[in-house]
Amino acid sequence: GHTMQVDWAGTRMALTDPISRRATAVSVFVASLPYSGLVFAYGCLDEKQPAWLDAHRRAFEYFGGVPLVTIPDNASTASNQISRTDRARDVNASYADFLAHYGAAAVPTRSNRPRDKGNVEAGVKVVTNWVIHFLSDRVFACLDDLNDAVAAQVDAINDRRPFRGEPRSRREWFDDHERDE
Repeated sequence: GHTMQVDWAGTRMALTDPISRRATAVSVFVASLPYSGLVFAYGCLDEKQPAWLDAHRRAFEYFGGVPLVTIPDNASTASNQISRTDRARDVNASYADFLAHYGAAAVPTRSNRPRDKGNVEAGVKVVTNWVIHFLSDRVFACLDDLNDAVAAQVDAINDRRPFRGEPRSRREWFDDHERDE
């Protein structure tokens, strides 16, 4: 309950216009709680700041609370480069204000250090395999239908047993040890 790691999935989903059959790419936001492994995913039409913040809000609602620390990657929606010569990143002001409103803070990962957010990288892999690829044969005409299908798959992932070699699911780990935090 202390930390939430967030990232965009590299593989995108699609909306298909039922008349023109034109496809629109949908980015999938993934959040993960490292202790329980509980994952959240949500499709967005772009990866801009409003979608980024809305996806965070939805993750907070899904988890039923706000973690103290959010660990994003170095995306421009989360952090800004301090200078051209310095590789360090500073938290984006609007992102910091958003998290401060919820009593949380962001600690962006270091450049080229995927281990800093290894849990969400594993969560992205799970969501890619068990949500994005699982739903790839379905055609979605609207974002609400796509996100309903994503939510159903995410619930199935979180309720699947066994998990970590024990007869408990991610959700049971979360309910037993992390929800109150």
